[in-house]
Amino acid sequence: MIVTLEQFQKQWSRKDCKTYARDEDDGKANTEMLIAYGKVHGIFFAAAEWCNAYCKNGVKPGEGFMPAKEQLKRIVTNRKIVNPALQKIGGIILDGWIWSSSEYDDSGVWDVLADNGAVDYSCKYHLYHYVRCVLAF
Repeated sequence: MIVTLEQFQKQWSRKDCKTYARDEDDGKANTEMLIAYGKVHGIFFAAAEWCNAYCKNGVKPGEGFMPAKEQLKRIVTNRKIVNPALQKIGGIILDGWIWSSSEYDDSGVWDVLADNGAVDYSCKYHLYHYVRCVLAF
């Protein structure tokens, strides 16, 4: 996976809802599911929408996605390689709690702490955590 240069604080969802975006290994499928669910139910999934709309440095809208829990864990596990590489090219290092696209249950979502790789779940509609767009290659 390729990690984009930026991360922003976003809400995962603006409503408590059960989306069934629970795949822990396929963030692309989860992101697409969230966006489709949002269109049908009139819910804005800010983190997924930002990743899907990402279009910088040659990336086309729809190519980027929010990583699933296990994908995000692998990225954070490699933070000692990823962060210096991001710094060299003017990017923002992995920091804070980062949303995954993997829903935990009706009101929670898996997230990963960039400082040490801790995995937890947080309320999907009250909190703002970081979101990092990734691309498959």
